[in-house]
Amino acid sequence: MNFLKKSQMKLRKQFYEDQIVDYDRQANLYKQEMKYFEALKLHKKCYEMACDLYGRYAIESLICLNNLGRTYADTGDYFHALDVALEVYHHTQDILSHRSQEFIVICYNLALSYHDVSDYQKALEMYKQCYDLSQTYYGLKNRDTLLYLYSLGMAYNDVGDYQKAYDMIHEAYHMQKSILGETDIDTLKSMKELGVIVNQLGYHQEAVNILENCYDMFKKYYGKVHNETISVYSCLGNLYLNLKEYAKAQEVLSDVYQIRKERLGQTHVYTLITLSDLSTVYYQIGEYQKSLELAKKAYITMKETYGEKYNHCLDMLQNYIRCLQKNNDIDKAIDFQDKLYLLKKEKYGYNDPKTLQSLHDLSYLYYAMGKNLIHVHINDNAPSQDCLLPGNGTMDYPRLLRQLKQQDYHGSFIIE
Repeated sequence: MNFLKKSQMKLRKQFYEDQIVDYDRQANLYKQEMKYFEALKLHKKCYEMACDLYGRYAIESLICLNNLGRTYADTGDYFHALDVALEVYHHTQDILSHRSQEFIVICYNLALSYHDVSDYQKALEMYKQCYDLSQTYYGLKNRDTLLYLYSLGMAYNDVGDYQKAYDMIHEAYHMQKSILGETDIDTLKSMKELGVIVNQLGYHQEAVNILENCYDMFKKYYGKVHNETISVYSCLGNLYLNLKEYAKAQEVLSDVYQIRKERLGQTHVYTLITLSDLSTVYYQIGEYQKSLELAKKAYITMKETYGEKYNHCLDMLQNYIRCLQKNNDIDKAIDFQDKLYLLKKEKYGYNDPKTLQSLHDLSYLYYAMGKNLIHVHINDNAPSQDCLLPGNGTMDYPRLLRQLKQQDYHGSFIIE
């Protein structure tokens, strides 16, 4: 009887292990096809089966959880992905050797998660840890080490150190080209980022040449709808926008938006970022009503899906305010600008440059209203609630009154 029971347990264990491998393989195939929600379902099954088989904190289960976290990120659920990455990182520090590839991959996924939620300084620290560990134990010519070098360069770019970013990505690109070949996906990703940084350093035409060449190679070797092909195409569209080549920018970004909407869904962060970029194109060519419609749709969807404090949501709110102002809806622009100022003050602190810029923009809108003010509706608000009675929120009334006094306002006040 004991022999039979042991045989059954062994067969069950083998079945679970085979099923986990099969689910993981199928999930990765879905991810290659950008079917991220299908992949998410399978990675959830992998993790549940691993927990049942090995226990929640066994290394096999934590590796499955790590894969699940990155798939959350692929669907745009970045904050959930960060929670998962932190859990995996903390539980594996004492289990895995710091020289193991598995631990370095876990560190790398945590770095990616910090980047996805725009915590660029923490991302930089984790990318540096990955690169140092991989270089020490596996050497500079290792494929993963070069990936970490490229990622570290991107992190320096995110914190504004463009020259250091250029030096690192330039080194990674040429080593990848030599070792992996010029058509390898990692080589082309470094080429794309090199084009972005060259543009930031002021060499715009060289950046266009790099990105156009990179896009052609991605399209030729990986197909037009591959996620990395779309990524470089989007970069190219934004570069055309910055160079005021609006017809090209509109064509490219419209194409990117349709592909992302179809492949990723209407609420995915990349789809919404592209929609906001399209709004900017229409703004620049003078189609202000169309620009407003797209900006509003991008902002509201981003807010409902990811929350109003998410960095990209704050950017989209600023874009929406600009469109409101251009369409002469100054009252609404002021309301939203005040909301943006309060959100940034809560998120970054009063003395942060981003907060102070919002305060300056709010002052400008009051100034723009100028002599047209007849009466002022008074209410209060907080980052999570609108239309409160005065004194029940965070509205800075002394600042408002000083601004109105500067404008020589003598109208009435109406409490809402």
